[in-house]
Amino acid sequence: MQRSKKDQAYWQLIGRQQPQLWLWLGDNIYADRAELKERRQWYQLQKSSLHYREFWEKIPIIGTWDDHDYYTENASGSYAEKDASKDLMLEFLDVGAEHPVRQHLGVYQNYELGPEGQKTQIIMLDLRYFQNRNKCEPELLGAQQWNFLESAIADSSSNLLIIGSSLNVCSSLRVPHLEGWYAFPNERKRLYELLASTDKPCIFLSGAR
Repeated sequence: MQRSKKDQAYWQLIGRQQPQLWLWLGDNIYADRAELKERRQWYQLQKSSLHYREFWEKIPIIGTWDDHDYYTENASGSYAEKDASKDLMLEFLDVGAEHPVRQHLGVYQNYELGPEGQKTQIIMLDLRYFQNRNKCEPELLGAQQWNFLESAIADSSSNLLIIGSSLNVCSSLRVPHLEGWYAFPNERKRLYELLASTDKPCIFLSGAR
């Protein structure tokens, strides 16, 4: 939980590249097992950093969460206060009350950016809220999020698809405490089959490495 207190000058280095968009992929703060009031304080600490504040005042930012900002190490959908935790994360990202993510469970989101002929669709997945580690048939996205993802891709008019995943999608590397889609083989197979159904090129942006 001390990482937000470390030197934040790297935001200046990122800003010099003049990015058009910043994507948080999760672990935006490290607040393991913190009470909600304390977690809000960690978000406020990150947001009040001079270098980060100068960055987010200029650069559009969207994002999802992972375990350390959602609740704690490798946390699943059984976390009782996940809706309140969602509110804190969206507050950190300045997501308005009218945004679609405020109207459904979880923090998955869909954006289409860019002009005709150069449209980029960005889908931010939520790998925590619906996660169920049932040994017989573990779930990662949950039925509601699968419906969203399938519809978003089927209805897309974009030229490029970017999917933000807090966990690595393609790697099968198994290391203690290191999570990944490999632990949810049926979900990963379903994802690959879904992407095979579209002719749009796809880029995965993943974290937890």
